[in-house]
Amino acid sequence: MADMYIRNSPYDTEISRSCNGFMIERNIAGDVITLPEDDMTAADRVKAIGGAQSVFFLKDGGSDTARAAALDNPENYLILCINDIDELNGKLSVRHSAALVNPPAHRKVLSLLSEIYADMGSTTYQKERSYTVSGRSQCFFVPYDRILFFEARRKKIIIRTDIQMFECPDTLDNISAIAPKNFMRIHRGFVANISHIMSVNYTDMTVQMDDGSVIYTSRTYRSELRQRIKEKQE
Repeated sequence: MADMYIRNSPYDTEISRSCNGFMIERNIAGDVITLPEDDMTAADRVKAIGGAQSVFFLKDGGSDTARAAALDNPENYLILCINDIDELNGKLSVRHSAALVNPPAHRKVLSLLSEIYADMGSTTYQKERSYTVSGRSQCFFVPYDRILFFEARRKKIIIRTDIQMFECPDTLDNISAIAPKNFMRIHRGFVANISHIMSVNYTDMTVQMDDGSVIYTSRTYRSELRQRIKEKQE
């Protein structure tokens, strides 16, 4: 599921042995890679990974390597390898998933990896049922069943839920392709969740959602929308 990268000299070998044992026991596809000791060289190696979700064991939360790992993919897991718990009180340049006190105990490494891979599994499950909103500094999931509609507005997409509104870069064509089958393009400016439609006025081409909001449909989509509403009511 994910490769593991280690930069925690002089304990690289111990962590590598634990990681390899974990992957063999769980039948997990992936590599365990020891990063160069030089910070800049290690950071360049991380940047070359290409955004694949990975697990990192790093000895310095303020290093260029740690920053590269955090920026390469917001979903990476960063385990800070520290010599003393007080190190966590210092200024860290990156978000970390967990801390491991040196020398690394085999059982502790296995425990952390078990938690991480369980989280990966739940995140994958969540992703499959959610729309991913990505920004410069954050990435979060909005469950599809909470989304009322997507609206194209000023070269941005507005996501409307029952209680919130989000803005993100995307296109309705892409959303139509990836959204579940209960979503439908009903207008050049809207993709609606059929499950949340309360009523449709085919005279003025308006659609009322179950939160009271009103959006629009068009003649292009009228026949298909009428059929989808009929199927919903059956």
